[in-house]
Amino acid sequence: MKNNPHLDERWSRRRFLHSLTLGATGLMLAPSLLLGGCSGDDEEDKPAPGPSTPVDPAKVGSVAIIGAGAAGLQAALDLRARGVEVKVYEAANTWGGRVRSLTRWADFPVELGAEEVHGVNSILGRYVREAGARYVDIEGTDYIFLPPLLRSEEQAATVREFAQAQALFEELEDLDEWGGADQSMFDLVRGRGMADITLPWLNAVLANEYGTSLRRIGIKARVDADANRVDPGADALLADQSMQQVLQRKFESVLPLVQGNTPIVNVRLAEDGSVELRDRQGRVFNHRRVIVTAPLAVLKANKINFEPGLPEGIRNAIARLGMDPGMKVILKFRRGFWQPNTGSIYGAGPIPEYWATAVGRGREDRYLTAFVHGELAESLIAAGESAGVQRILQDLDTMFGPGKATDNLEAHIWMDWSAEEWIGGAYSYPSVGSSGVAMAFEQPVRDSLFFAGEHTHNGGYYATVHGAIESGQRVARQVLDTGR
Repeated sequence: MKNNPHLDERWSRRRFLHSLTLGATGLMLAPSLLLGGCSGDDEEDKPAPGPSTPVDPAKVGSVAIIGAGAAGLQAALDLRARGVEVKVYEAANTWGGRVRSLTRWADFPVELGAEEVHGVNSILGRYVREAGARYVDIEGTDYIFLPPLLRSEEQAATVREFAQAQALFEELEDLDEWGGADQSMFDLVRGRGMADITLPWLNAVLANEYGTSLRRIGIKARVDADANRVDPGADALLADQSMQQVLQRKFESVLPLVQGNTPIVNVRLAEDGSVELRDRQGRVFNHRRVIVTAPLAVLKANKINFEPGLPEGIRNAIARLGMDPGMKVILKFRRGFWQPNTGSIYGAGPIPEYWATAVGRGREDRYLTAFVHGELAESLIAAGESAGVQRILQDLDTMFGPGKATDNLEAHIWMDWSAEEWIGGAYSYPSVGSSGVAMAFEQPVRDSLFFAGEHTHNGGYYATVHGAIESGQRVARQVLDTGR
């Protein structure tokens, strides 16, 4: 794992899973995350760039935004900067969506949500600079479990089968286009003769990182989705601030516009162009336009009813794109039993990837984060928290030695984001047969209904915070165009 933003320009692992199901006592969300705990700022952000034609806020009308995640807050910020009336409806009692942090559990912020800046030159990287935050400046060593031994990446590369898997990984990561038929990554790696011993690692880097498993992610869809991506610079981890603190600084002026505990369950577009929203309590809210930033899993589960029904292209995108259950289990041990400056640990059991959570951030290197999506996550969730944690500890014992983890655990945080009603999973991924379908989200419905969120990003930054932010900018421009 390379945390120094000057070391690795490749877009690497996506640490973007989070939850509110906590398996430890004494935990607290950062107070400023709770709605009602944030103060406003009279200074508006600079207007979003756009055509020079003036915008008439009265012509745009009142805009409702469903969801107070990064996409919704960015759209609110850009619209308010042009004088447009905005209200943000959030189902939970917190803002930030899949960006959440814990305090008072460790001597560094524990990220329940986004943990990595996927590109120091991205718009999120700019927000990090504006917040004065520092990045972790340590190059960690990755370890791979090739039974029966846990080896450093350098040592693993001397194993012929793993060297072949590494070569295939590099080949796929460097692809600019895919000319063949779409197929799952599993079918591809099997067709290329990869050995069984390498499949757990290939699952971790080719699928788990993207929010799913080898059998569900599509090679053509993934390559096509990334085709227009412009390199945003290296990935990096925050060292001294949480992701929530960075976003709070940027969006502080629009946080008072968020109305929490308001799950919108019905959106009706009237013939006169107005929009009627209804929440689960039966309350009705009337606006001129609405931006929907609800996660893909919420749309898949039809938790929001649309009247009239959505256009075929959008329904097709919702159906074809993937969003799986995902787990993030943070383990606090009495002492660390792994090598100093460990980056990631790739296992062969229930967890595809662990990483040393505190490296470069905390005083004591005694925390590991277990990260799992797709079929393995489903299995862990089905086992339940107690049995699931025991599976994880036994997995670590297998790699590091009997009792190393089992006899050493002090506390844990169990996070099943699929259990969060208005999130429903980890993040979107390009499933088999989904190539190009996300473009449908970019088409407004009657100039009244608009979609944003990481799953709507068509430029390769799905499943990232800055992809969500960019989608918020895009949808704000579309709404502003209605007032020109």
